[in-house]
Amino acid sequence: MTRTILAGLAAALLAGSGTAHAQRPQATRLPTRWMLNAHTVAAFGTTVRDPLAITTLRTGLGAGGGLTVGYLLTPHLTAFASADVTKQSSRTIGLVGDFRLTHIEAGARVSLPVRSAPNLVPYALAAVGRRSLGTTVVDLEGNTAKIGLSGMTVGLGAGAQYFLSPALALDAGATLGLGTFGGSVTINGVKTPVPDLQRSTVTRLMFGVSWYR
Repeated sequence: MTRTILAGLAAALLAGSGTAHAQRPQATRLPTRWMLNAHTVAAFGTTVRDPLAITTLRTGLGAGGGLTVGYLLTPHLTAFASADVTKQSSRTIGLVGDFRLTHIEAGARVSLPVRSAPNLVPYALAAVGRRSLGTTVVDLEGNTAKIGLSGMTVGLGAGAQYFLSPALALDAGATLGLGTFGGSVTINGVKTPVPDLQRSTVTRLMFGVSWYR
């Protein structure tokens, strides 16, 4: 009888130990995956002028494309690097031609999952980088001028991904970039440095597809 009771107690203890072990939180492995994004870009026009507003350049809405490479540090935090280029028309009086606007940036974005819509993942992002604005323009008299401006930019943005599958998502977002330009203007072979210019903003809309692996 005593052996039967002891055997029953031992079985109960073992069962309890197994249940407790099963109830312990299991370590989860964070999905450290790469992301590749290809996107189209629509960049709104910007205005570049010197502090005295003697020289003013204006560009119009333009379209282009770009690539982004990201790495998931955690399920909700992604580090990324991106590059894109758009072609913008000249809105400067007396100058005819197109401007090339280029951005090269690095930053991070934080995902904000929606429980009621698991396929939809909004996000916010911040980035720093370098942007450039360059062109060869022709004035009304037929004179040509090469313009090359560049400077640092800081960007803030938001967007959302819609996952068609665990490895494929549609991605749409908007970014507001703030910074300054500097550089030079070459007219008839004579290169002239450009003085410090006022801050200018560039707003970009992006839509593309992201692949995860």
